[in-house]
Amino acid sequence: MSSYQFLASDHPFEKLENPFLEHLSIREALERNMDIPDFMLENPDMDPEEKIFLLCDTEEHLEDLELHPEEISFPEVSARLTENPYVVELQWRYSKERAETLLAYIRKHLASAKNLEIFSLWLDEEGEPHRMEVTLDCLNLRHLSFLDLSDGYQGPRSLHVKNSHPDYKES
Repeated sequence: MSSYQFLASDHPFEKLENPFLEHLSIREALERNMDIPDFMLENPDMDPEEKIFLLCDTEEHLEDLELHPEEISFPEVSARLTENPYVVELQWRYSKERAETLLAYIRKHLASAKNLEIFSLWLDEEGEPHRMEVTLDCLNLRHLSFLDLSDGYQGPRSLHVKNSHPDYKES
């Protein structure tokens, strides 16, 4: 079983990069005196400028919050659960600090969106998630605690965050 967490909204999502990750090409890795396997150096099909290596200072930082709207792993799952047209997968391991970053991201996103949904489920589950609702004004870290799977999975959940005062303008 694999867990799947994602956000859905009526407004496009901005990308959020993991600040601890660095992508390197073969050339850049060699400039840093890193060891590169011979089969990579000798392969004429390998582009020395293509960023194929991932560099991170600690294993813990590998699991920092990332949101890449262009990289949705399971679009059929989100399409089954939400009518919102924009989806972004949560790539992270829950921690209080990361949840605070996510909370700030949600607040910023809802400055120009009507609503946002947050889903947490196992990929092979067929049933509907337990749905919760909160207004943006009341949203806090406690509402995001269902995303923390460290104490075990509690079943499929979703949180619908409504913005009663968005700055967006409908056309």
